[in-house]
Amino acid sequence: MVRDVVIVGAGPAGISAAVYLQRVGYSPLVFEKDRVGGLLMNANLVENYPGFPEGIGGTELVDLFSEHLKSQGVEIKHSEVTEVKQEKGHFTVVTPDGDTESRIVLITIGTKPKEAGIPGENELKGTRLFYEVREIPERDEKDFIIIGGGDAAFDYALNLSKGAGKVDIVCRSTSPSCISLLKERVQQAPNITFHKETSSESLSEADGKVKLSCKTPEGEKEFDADYVLIACGRESRWLDVKGLESVSSIGNMTRTTVRGLFVAGDVKQGDHRQVGIAVGDGVQAAMSIADYLERGEEK
Repeated sequence: MVRDVVIVGAGPAGISAAVYLQRVGYSPLVFEKDRVGGLLMNANLVENYPGFPEGIGGTELVDLFSEHLKSQGVEIKHSEVTEVKQEKGHFTVVTPDGDTESRIVLITIGTKPKEAGIPGENELKGTRLFYEVREIPERDEKDFIIIGGGDAAFDYALNLSKGAGKVDIVCRSTSPSCISLLKERVQQAPNITFHKETSSESLSEADGKVKLSCKTPEGEKEFDADYVLIACGRESRWLDVKGLESVSSIGNMTRTTVRGLFVAGDVKQGDHRQVGIAVGDGVQAAMSIADYLERGEEK
């Protein structure tokens, strides 16, 4: 069986594209290796998405998105896509659970966090050190160190501060690069402390705690916590899927240099990671895909 459309990724872009395509008569198959929602699972509060004047928690918005998918009957398979091949006039989408053939493929796999490159980082991955809030196994009454100074670092701090012991934000710059609203909220939080001009030098584990050695203008300083969260930027997951190495999007469009292969959302947006942008991009991609199939351009 050759599917009409396969969507790789179930963040806001993939979700909005799937809902649109399902409603216009094409039944997309969505592959998502983790939970539905993408980066929204990390968000403390989403305040710039229309329809929620008081804001809405990231996980709450994800729950609504998931309900919408379910109400439309969209089919989702929780499996990682490792390769996309084009052959015999269609695509083959490869996963550990088997291959799926499709006339159209839409890539909406988003971004992945960058590593900080701190000595000891690799040894603590997955146990004491994480890159996304949703990965942390325990939060209540735990202490956290967040390395970074942007919007993500401050939003993660506000998220983790609920029920936490203390949260230290460690930033090597002289001032944070987050929006002023997040800065103000962190300043008002009694259990969050921002440490500027603090360079992370090494990480280690001792006595059931993670230790972060730093250099400050006053000299060396050590922080300890139950967990460390790295928030030092993100990059596209595009090259995580074999077969996409030589493919690129056409300008800001959802089309790519390969006929029948489309892209939407954070995977191509760079630093403009907003829910509204991703949702709109997903709808635009879905409309382009529907036009493409109706005109028979894949032939």
